[in-house]
Amino acid sequence: SLLAHCYDVGVRHFDSAPLYGHELAERELGRFTYQHRSEIVVATKFGIEPDKMMAKSTALMYVGLAVRALASRIGVPRTHEWVRDYSPKGMLHSLERSLSNLRTNYVHLFFAHDPSLTSPGFSDELVRELERIRAAGKARFIGLSGNATDCVALATRYPQIADVLQIDVSTGPETVGRVRSAGLVPAVTFGHFRAAVRGSAKPGRS
Repeated sequence: SLLAHCYDVGVRHFDSAPLYGHELAERELGRFTYQHRSEIVVATKFGIEPDKMMAKSTALMYVGLAVRALASRIGVPRTHEWVRDYSPKGMLHSLERSLSNLRTNYVHLFFAHDPSLTSPGFSDELVRELERIRAAGKARFIGLSGNATDCVALATRYPQIADVLQIDVSTGPETVGRVRSAGLVPAVTFGHFRAAVRGSAKPGRS
């Protein structure tokens, strides 16, 4: 399989999210990484909900994606908006479902997926709950993944959950400057994304 090939050539960091393949990516990753759990770093996210219908089966997921692709090709205006939920309850439900899909009892990295200061449910209560799951070991590191400006703003307001930033720094030196001014040190590169790890809480390089 592709995952096995990646592992054989040395890849040890696997990044996923409920939205990717509408949970299919997590389930496939869980089937593979179950045998290598102590050897790899697994990341997932919360905040953007998968399509519940597509998540029911692989066939429905592919049919749904094909319909949306066809609609886009023939010029049908896009009306679909992803459901977002950054509430403590929504986060906990997302984490437990992800852990089940991934066949594990913890993840190394748990990101808020594309959040902003105005995201529904993002609050002090959510931050406290994220700190609790980190203390309990269900997520070794908590972070923010998405738009650089929004993630840096959130990291500045809530530094206690900014262990890792997975952000696009290709927009120029000003983005890197904002990251560094927030006390974050670029550490890991994911394609055109760079993770910035606060202090010594470094999950390692991929």
